[in-house]
Amino acid sequence: MVMSEHRLKALTIPLLSMLIGQSIDVRTVDDCFNLLEAAFQSPRWRQLPQQERTRLVGRLSHIMEIARRRDLEE
Repeated sequence: MVMSEHRLKALTIPLLSMLIGQSIDVRTVDDCFNLLEAAFQSPRWRQLPQQERTRLVGRLSHIMEIARRRDLEE
């Protein structure tokens, strides 16, 4: 099963809103990735405790691994 665009948005938008510090509206997965990149470069990212940054990067790594495995299965 491929992760739908809707599901990917549901997973990333709350994290991005928190890091950017405002409500966001995205229309495509590419928008999510642009915002994710901006969030990781934001001053708020640096203000998070190391443990929280590690946890969030771990979640992103997990999502990317799932996508990579599914890509290889197709």
